Amino acid sequence: MSDANIKKIIIPKVDLPAIFSNNFSYNVRFRVVSEDKNRISHWSSIYNIDAIDSISGSSNKLQYSYVSEVVKDSNGDNLYSVRFSWIVPPDLGINSFDVFVKRDSLPYIYAGTTSSNAYTVFQEAGETHIKVAVQAPTYPKQINSAAYLFETASINI
Repeated sequence: MSDANIKKIIIPKVDLPAIFSNNFSYNVRFRVVSEDKNRISHWSSIYNIDAIDSISGSSNKLQYSYVSEVVKDSNGDNLYSVRFSWIVPPDLGINSFDVFVKRDSLPYIYAGTTSSNAYTVFQEAGETHIKVAVQAPTYPKQINSAAYLFETASINI
């Protein structure tokens, strides 16, 4: 009976790679390997799985908080920073977040990816306010309104 060794594999949403932001899908493929793992193997075609429904937080924006603070750098000079944190619902199914920062009137730029529910942004020379957007991880790293989890109001620093 050849079907006796067929195995069903389920990949949790948190283990999926970043969402491909051009068509908002996951690009996945699988490999079939013989039982002895040496004789035969074959890669499948690449399948695009729609990811629009995978971000349950996109319709219910996450709650966030922030603290503006003055910190000292290694030279003893004052730096201004804004520390953000947000509440991650257990059913969100995302364990990393892309962070984008908008400084004064400039467009959003990618600041980093974090696997925690917190991020700190430091003031750059001459800027007076910032906005921060946090979204589900995407590839390439660019703002995508469908992946938004939250966006702050303008914060004076």
